[in-house]
Amino acid sequence: MNIRKIPALVLATALQVLPMCRVACVNQAVAPTGFAIAMRWVAGAVALLGSYHAVSGASAAIAGVYTVTAITNGVQTGPVTTTPTGTNGQRLIYKALVTNPGTTQAGDIWTYDALPPGLTMNTNVGGADGNGAGIITGIPTQAGVYKTTIKAWNITTGPGLFATNLLTWTIYGGGGGVTPPNITGPPANQTVTAGTNVSFSVTATGTAPLSYSWKFNTVAIAGATSSSLQLTNVQTTNSGTYSVTVTNSAGSASASATLTVNAAATAPSITTPPVSQTVTAGTNVSFSVTATGTAPLSYSWKFNTVAIAGATSSSLQLTNVQTTNSGTYAVTVTNSAGSASASATLTVNAASSPLHLGNPQLAAGSWSFDISGPAQTNYVLWSSTDLSKWSRLQTNFSATGSVHFTDSNAPAPAKFYRATLSP
Repeated sequence: MNIRKIPALVLATALQVLPMCRVACVNQAVAPTGFAIAMRWVAGAVALLGSYHAVSGASAAIAGVYTVTAITNGVQTGPVTTTPTGTNGQRLIYKALVTNPGTTQAGDIWTYDALPPGLTMNTNVGGADGNGAGIITGIPTQAGVYKTTIKAWNITTGPGLFATNLLTWTIYGGGGGVTPPNITGPPANQTVTAGTNVSFSVTATGTAPLSYSWKFNTVAIAGATSSSLQLTNVQTTNSGTYSVTVTNSAGSASASATLTVNAAATAPSITTPPVSQTVTAGTNVSFSVTATGTAPLSYSWKFNTVAIAGATSSSLQLTNVQTTNSGTYAVTVTNSAGSASASATLTVNAASSPLHLGNPQLAAGSWSFDISGPAQTNYVLWSSTDLSKWSRLQTNFSATGSVHFTDSNAPAPAKFYRATLSP
């Protein structure tokens, strides 16, 4: 036998044989002062050696002893927050110790608000020096997470509050080795349009069985108890925060996501369609369309059912059109809610002669007529009697595109005229 364990064994045996010693350690208020001091030293020594726990009577099933110093030189240092753990079905001990209250007191008491099921607390632990310990012990009967507030008081002077200890218990499922939930795949934020179906899901690890509960803006969703949440035909009123809590016998974990529902889009409506046109070859042509509907609106143009490359705006520009450009030009306006189409016809006529001779008059043996055409150019007038040989008669500059000509030497029986342009 290891001789270092002998003192611990002797002390443990003494505590088992003398029940009154154990009572004196737990309830110092009923023990003689000197005897109580001695027994507290004995109990402390056994706890420090770690072989047995004097309060519980030595059991290998005890989860542990927790010591908290909440008073230093008479000043409260709390509230102290502690996170004790235990296992459902296995004995547990928690000891909250108030040290050095700064004055000699006749006795201490502990108060508490709630304990995990199966645990009790010895609230009368006064001693002559005020160094009382609050003992919580028992066998937990239900796994879960619990919160307890315990307070140390002196009942003879006031009473005076010594310390406050905030406890967050984790009681694991029976048999040990239970892993609390851990969310590995939280639900994702989503932005959708009204009328859409939406699905949130969560992935979690932890000891089975895992249970799920979903909330919308902190309000529980009836029947939402699986790892996924299905929402159909959502509207703007469904925008908000959706949270899920995953629970097992060892604890719980939570995560949340935001849903943004935009108002339903309005399909495009063409208010001003493109206008049909008839032009002469060489002209520049423009078609345009005006439409309403939820932005963004997109545009596409076609010529005789064939898409025009790069034609993706509300207007279509055509330059130097020819007769081959005659046909139907159609535009389609599209958004997320639908589309609308309209069309127009382009007729391109062949280009006519740039010069025109008109308003001929014969008076007193003279011919006169008008020549019309481009402005800011020279008009050259020619004559012939046989349409074969032509003679230049004159050249006139016209700023307006109109020239009046008179030939006072018009021989019979016939004379032909023509006009050309000269730079």
